[in-house]
Amino acid sequence: MPQQGAGGGAAPLRFRFRRRLSPTCRELMAERLFFLKYSLGSSEKWYMVAFFTQYNRPAKTLLCIAGVLLAVLAVLFFGVRHILVDSFTEVESRDMRKNVERATSIIADELDKLSTICTDYSGWDDAYQFVRDRNSDFIASNLTIEIFPKLRLNALVYLDSRADVVYGRGFDRVSGEYEPLSAGLQEHLKPGSKLVSLTTPDQHVSGIVTLPEGPFLVASRPVLTSKYTGPVRGVLVLGRLLDEEEVMRLSETIHIPLEIHTADDATLPPDFAAVRDELAQGAPVVLRRPDSKMIAGYAAIPDIYGKPALLLRVDAPRSIYQEGKKAVTYFLTWFAVVGVCFVFVINLFWRRLLESLQQGRRSEERNRLVVERTNQAILLLEPGAGTIIDANPATCVLLGFSRNELAGSDIHALLSGPVQEVDSELERCLRETRELSLCHRDGAELVVEAMATQIPHGDDQALCLMFHDITERRRFQEELLHQATHDTLTGLPNRSLLEDRLNQAVEGARRRGQMVALLMFDLDNFKVVNDTLGHTAGDQLLRSVAARIRSFVRSCDTFARLGGDEFVIVLTNLTRMDDAVTVAESFRNILAMPFSLGGREIFITASMGISLFPDDGDTMEALIKKADTAMYHIKESGRNSFQFFAEEMNQKVNARLAIETGLRRALEKGEMLLHYQPRLEPGTGAVVGMEALVRWNSPDMGLISPADFIPIAEDSGLIVEVGDWVLATACCQALEWHRMGHDSLRVSVNISARQFVRHDFVDRVVRIIEQSGLAPHFVELELTETALTHNVDETVKIMSRLREQGITISIDDFGTGYSSLNYLKRFPVDVLKIDKSFIDDMVKRREDAAIVATIIGIAHHMHMKVVAEGVETAEQMKLLMEGDCEEIQGFYFSRPLPPEEFESYITGRTVPLSPAAPGE
Repeated sequence: MPQQGAGGGAAPLRFRFRRRLSPTCRELMAERLFFLKYSLGSSEKWYMVAFFTQYNRPAKTLLCIAGVLLAVLAVLFFGVRHILVDSFTEVESRDMRKNVERATSIIADELDKLSTICTDYSGWDDAYQFVRDRNSDFIASNLTIEIFPKLRLNALVYLDSRADVVYGRGFDRVSGEYEPLSAGLQEHLKPGSKLVSLTTPDQHVSGIVTLPEGPFLVASRPVLTSKYTGPVRGVLVLGRLLDEEEVMRLSETIHIPLEIHTADDATLPPDFAAVRDELAQGAPVVLRRPDSKMIAGYAAIPDIYGKPALLLRVDAPRSIYQEGKKAVTYFLTWFAVVGVCFVFVINLFWRRLLESLQQGRRSEERNRLVVERTNQAILLLEPGAGTIIDANPATCVLLGFSRNELAGSDIHALLSGPVQEVDSELERCLRETRELSLCHRDGAELVVEAMATQIPHGDDQALCLMFHDITERRRFQEELLHQATHDTLTGLPNRSLLEDRLNQAVEGARRRGQMVALLMFDLDNFKVVNDTLGHTAGDQLLRSVAARIRSFVRSCDTFARLGGDEFVIVLTNLTRMDDAVTVAESFRNILAMPFSLGGREIFITASMGISLFPDDGDTMEALIKKADTAMYHIKESGRNSFQFFAEEMNQKVNARLAIETGLRRALEKGEMLLHYQPRLEPGTGAVVGMEALVRWNSPDMGLISPADFIPIAEDSGLIVEVGDWVLATACCQALEWHRMGHDSLRVSVNISARQFVRHDFVDRVVRIIEQSGLAPHFVELELTETALTHNVDETVKIMSRLREQGITISIDDFGTGYSSLNYLKRFPVDVLKIDKSFIDDMVKRREDAAIVATIIGIAHHMHMKVVAEGVETAEQMKLLMEGDCEEIQGFYFSRPLPPEEFESYITGRTVPLSPAAPGE
């Protein structure tokens, strides 16, 4: 509670004054009063009291303030009234222009929707065919009378490329009946007119035409295929009459009264006729205020030829203007009342201020209390010496010292750093806010934000230092910086910090003439850990790897995580390449020790690529790219090793990149083709089927072997598109040969593991076969053992769904993969294809012949057919025939052939096979 003074009324006034101040204002006032305490002597204060006493004439002061107030009121009345009312009028005009823009925009939106409908009905394979052959089935199926009211159309016209009407209908939306096309609309459909002169797929027209029946919204688009490609077969024109019902609907949509007339209407209302010329001269919007209660906005909308077609009007009440007038009246009234009150308040304040100045001793006590109660820490320092003169309680609480302990002590004992630096920082606080480190009584270091000013103190200037604690804020900022520069999972530096550290290492090595090594590694088969043990175990493994490697990395080196399971180590202070080899071997040995994940021991290996500064580059991008290239080379070569970058690797990567880039365009450019290798029955020599084998004939790189581009297609995911194309093309080709009389041929297509594991694999296969028209039982899908053993339960479900559709399933290259009988008995397989590696040596090696015979026997006992691949000699064929192999395939009979050669082959082949009379 404030102290009661001798004057009786001063203390209550001071109490009320303090309660009305905000905390920030109180602190600022406390600081100023603190300065006042030390800057004003008693004689100066009494001079100020005498000054106010001499000029304290309340009556004259009141008259002066009242006169000034009346003058201000007069200026406000004549000036502000016009300024504010004009401002409200301008706001009213802007609001009305927005309403007009909304009205024009709704018509533009209707044209966009009509153009979208036109796009849907013009970009359509059926429509494209209809314009060419005028098939009446298309009209009966797609152009029924129901689409006119549904799409709110009054006209729908298909024209061919000569602008002849293929189909044209008018529709009366009131009666719901067809009607002839408007003669006025037909004038706009003549050859050469804008609506029908569309010759390229990207051309279109939408807008307004004026007809005798009224304004017409029209849209026209070229007739294209469903892929919106040409050549342009014709034009589709849609039209909608902008009648009163349509205008009312638009008005209800934007919730604004809307009136529309054609620009050339001889019976235009007077207000429309009055603004027509002004709009025709280019004014976007014309506003009219017929009275003080209403405002109208007018705009013109051109037709498709750029001439004014429609005039529209939007009405609105002048509510803003009326409210503005009221606001001005209220404001002036309020200002007058407040002004009168202000005069009396100022007079009262003047009296109270004089009384407060006369109470000097009580004023000093109040100042002292404010300074002591502020949260801002304040120290007063002796000029030049740095000795503390006084401190407020906030300083004592912050630093843990009492006021007596601080008084007379040296400021340098509280600030960290050499004396000269401390003095320099304090001097800089006079010019700007600085961050200082203060020592707490218990030894803890506090970060404060400080500023200083000089105030009179006797015959000299004392330094007043004000500061507040920002230790927590600084700690939070450091945490944010750490999060921005470190990986959240492992706590290692991230890419951003790695780049900074690497740049520093490169600059240091350049000055010292040393080397910097960048070791990039990732964990081999890390995806298996994630898939089998879960992502939580994967994250735990990454943290364990980071912790183990970090404990062996020198303090001068940098260990960072790029993302996923990719890590980078930057080695500095190297003088020879062998140092990097030693470190790489050490890390391999460290990772070779088992990791414990949830009570299980996990063994992990890593593939590491190494690039060197200055040999391989001097930027992060160059060094990481080359280390990544070396790492990729190790993965291709067997993993669990390390490799320095060599330019040959870069050439190999670039060649791979060129193949991948070309492969992305190969399908759409028609560079892919299929060859077919016949499959024959040994006993009859009949061609019972063929295997479709993809080839790529690149115009830039020539004929590329599947062994070169298929692995790249699988890694990049392009194998899915390539596989779909192969299946679709092979099915269509087989159907064509069926129609030529070879109606028993089956076609087999290889399916990659990347295709097989897709969730929509079965649906895609079934859809492609249905679209080709080939019966499913003539299609055989060849799957490798590796693809089948990824997820056995899911694999069985997929294969069962395929067999339910009638599709034949075969295992390709049988014997080279897992070859588990447990798998084989669970899989619903129809055919086993013996791998060529067993066929090659079955004549020379009894072991291979026994394996082939065993496979054939197992297959027959499990009710499967057997196909032998890679048959190249008569001896091989003889052994296979003796072993009851159902089908044979290989160069002994035919290489893979283009379609036309395969057709000749199956047409001319009539001689049965026999061991003594080999085929072609």
